[in-house]
Amino acid sequence: MANDLPDDVSRNNLIEAIERIEGGMDHAFADSTKYDVLFGGKRFPPKAVVGVAAEIATGKMFSPEDFSGGVDSKCFRILKQNGFTIVAKSGAGDTSEDIKRPTALFINGIYDEVLTEIIEAQNSRGGGESYIQPYKGQVIGMLRKNLPNADRPTRLYVSTTENLSKVCYTALIVDWDDKRELPEEKRDAVRQHLKAYQPGEVNLFLGAEGVGEKAVNLITIKDLKELDTLHSTALLRKVSDDLPLQKRTRSGGWSEVYDLGNLLDLSSGTRDQYDAELAEEIDQALKLSDSALQERLSSAPRIPEKIQIISTGFRRNSSVIVSVLRRSNGICERCGVIAPFLRRSDNSPYLEVHHWIPLSQGGEDTVENAAALCPNCHREVHHGQVSS
Repeated sequence: MANDLPDDVSRNNLIEAIERIEGGMDHAFADSTKYDVLFGGKRFPPKAVVGVAAEIATGKMFSPEDFSGGVDSKCFRILKQNGFTIVAKSGAGDTSEDIKRPTALFINGIYDEVLTEIIEAQNSRGGGESYIQPYKGQVIGMLRKNLPNADRPTRLYVSTTENLSKVCYTALIVDWDDKRELPEEKRDAVRQHLKAYQPGEVNLFLGAEGVGEKAVNLITIKDLKELDTLHSTALLRKVSDDLPLQKRTRSGGWSEVYDLGNLLDLSSGTRDQYDAELAEEIDQALKLSDSALQERLSSAPRIPEKIQIISTGFRRNSSVIVSVLRRSNGICERCGVIAPFLRRSDNSPYLEVHHWIPLSQGGEDTVENAAALCPNCHREVHHGQVSS
């Protein structure tokens, strides 16, 4: 008799399933053919993950015949509702928009004078298109495969040679060409444009004195903007493995990343400002009754707002913090020992709220994903040789 997938498969069930699969457990599910679910920078078969998670949740065995996978399936809905990213396998063909998240191009280390020249040209012409030519002989595959245009542009993020660890500019890509394949008519039009508005790029385009031999990509952009607040490149996550961009030490190269918008409106502030705001919000939440706290929790976003605090942080929910501390009743939820001391500010038991699945790895800012730990357990979980 076939089993129906339960509605209450939790994120913790799914993570436990991934850990079991990664640990080599035997199960009835084959490897995926079209899609993978990402977790911790690795890929896993969606049906196997959900099937094993459903078994963990219900105690019943599930087989591949019990449910289907794919874009509109309950299997995929369970994964997405629990915050997991599903990606198409390379060459699988079907990349439905329901699965595919918008992506962008990050280019590492463009000379600031090149970008300044473009902005000056935009200002003098009241907008218009401009060109950039990354100095590398490798074709940008994501642009060749999904050619952008004015109606369907691709977001561009840029760091400069002077500031490789920060996203300094953003723009929209509206066309791309392999310069070796440019028709003569377009080649002449680009050459005339560069001579008029971007003279510093003419030699690179023409290949004069060998400087342009490796610059095979011609990227047409518009709406280039310099960011007033520079954001860490670690804010961007690579499509290949869903992990943050690593800090670069040399200019050159690019990565396909997930589109985070133009970054112009991303909240920012200092660590002191953020800590002060959170402390005030916690004080306010402490004054709420349990019912009022539950009402706030029911309408609060499960995935927290990202903010900029020197590097990327998360605006944590003060109601979650207070609820977890109240639930613990002054006892560490890992070792079972009473809090080691009382807070100087209000004489409450000192425990620290820990997220089992870190927010930086897509964990939810929820009561279910958090625990009140004594300082010793909290440090051990983060830094000790423990499994939990």
